[in-house]
Amino acid sequence: IIIDSAWEVCCRCHGSLLGFCCDGLHVMLHQEIASYPSCVNYTAHVDMLPVSCPLTQKAVVNDEWRRKICEWAFGVVDHFEYSREAVSLAMNYLDRYASFAHSKGMPLSRKAFQLAAVASLYLAIKIEG
Repeated sequence: IIIDSAWEVCCRCHGSLLGFCCDGLHVMLHQEIASYPSCVNYTAHVDMLPVSCPLTQKAVVNDEWRRKICEWAFGVVDHFEYSREAVSLAMNYLDRYASFAHSKGMPLSRKAFQLAAVASLYLAIKIEG
């Protein structure tokens, strides 16, 4: 529904000159929704962990823990004078990985989240430069 309305607004505002671009954008948005599973907010489901889950409430990732990791990542890129955009990319990787793990019933411990954060930042710096 959102995609269709965005497409209509794009075509109305820019007329037929950009119709081709609007059609391409419309197709890409539909492909993204069809191809990629929606991300689960892994920090909002902390108190809904199954009883069989080996993680305790203190060992799981919450909003504050994610914020600390994000601040650490900004500290690293600032210290080594990398692009701050790398942190955005790294947090995107990290959120998608943690969301996927959570959706499969395997929420990450804080140690696993830290390890994933380091790997995500490493990849992002290599890509972003």
